[in-house]
Amino acid sequence: MEAHRQFVSQTQDSPPAGAARDGATFALTNATGTILCVSPAFERLTGYPRHEIVGRKLRIAPGSETAGGARTGIVRDFRKDGTPYQVFATITPVRDASG
Repeated sequence: MEAHRQFVSQTQDSPPAGAARDGATFALTNATGTILCVSPAFERLTGYPRHEIVGRKLRIAPGSETAGGARTGIVRDFRKDGTPYQVFATITPVRDASG
């Protein structure tokens, strides 16, 4: 649990190393779907700056489940300005040593 707290405190202000470089669009959430960190590309896609989106719930439409609990499917949502967008996403659980 302490490792989780440290990771969250390290990522709330900035995405993990390399995220800004490679242009990956991602949101890092906890087990309940609360957003902990987003990449700069996620901010551009949604129109929400990091400080407005961290702490909100990420809404995910049902998709197909793959090995290891990963899910794939279409995510439909709205940008901050109200325009709709959709992306094909892969959602993968990241677990610590305790599961």
